[in-house]
Amino acid sequence: MKVAEQIDAIEVSAINPFKYLVVTRVTATTITIPILSLYCICVGLLESYFNVQSEEATGIVSFFQQAFSSVSFLDLFTSLTKSIAYGFTIGVIGCYKGFNAVQGTRGVGRAANQSVVLAMFLIFLEQVIIVQLSNWIRIYETMQKPEPQAAGERVILAKGLYKSFCDLEVLKGNDFKLQKGENVAVLGKSGSGKSVLIKITVSLLKPDVGEVIVFGQRITNIKEIELNALRLRIGFSFQSSAL
Repeated sequence: MKVAEQIDAIEVSAINPFKYLVVTRVTATTITIPILSLYCICVGLLESYFNVQSEEATGIVSFFQQAFSSVSFLDLFTSLTKSIAYGFTIGVIGCYKGFNAVQGTRGVGRAANQSVVLAMFLIFLEQVIIVQLSNWIRIYETMQKPEPQAAGERVILAKGLYKSFCDLEVLKGNDFKLQKGENVAVLGKSGSGKSVLIKITVSLLKPDVGEVIVFGQRITNIKEIELNALRLRIGFSFQSSAL
């Protein structure tokens, strides 16, 4: 437009060329790039669903629940910030090069090439900066989370458990702990003390030596009424004669 003197024509018509040309185009790219990104994400998710569904017959509800289960607000905010920054950069660079194009059609072609190269370079820098900032935020959030050993987070703590049946020593100074939110599996061969350990944690058996703390209460010397109230907070599954 500058080469064909169209910008000059806009100015003599008492119209601000910056507002009429630059602001509208930068606003358009800033809005449409996030929309285009959202469209591409939706198409990619649908293609992934059709692929998974054809291979494993996964339901659409289950697929999208698993797909979004690991997506955090920070991920969405980072993606939105990047798409807005990319659109703004493309609009500004394109308008700047277009306003300063000279030497006729050759200058217009050169300005277009320079716009593409410069916009890609700036987008690469923005990508690095935004991702680095989001990683710092993620690290900071992780550091702010309470440690798993914090007071009140321990569900079960067993220390120095010994248990024998006649001459058979089943537990020999075993320690066991379970934190809130953890999943723990006790594995071992028959007679290694798996069921004994679990029964001791709910006071179905008494240890010969050692102590067990469940939800902050020592169950080795707890009253029966308190023990029953404590047991109501614990779920059990019985299989034949094993707990």
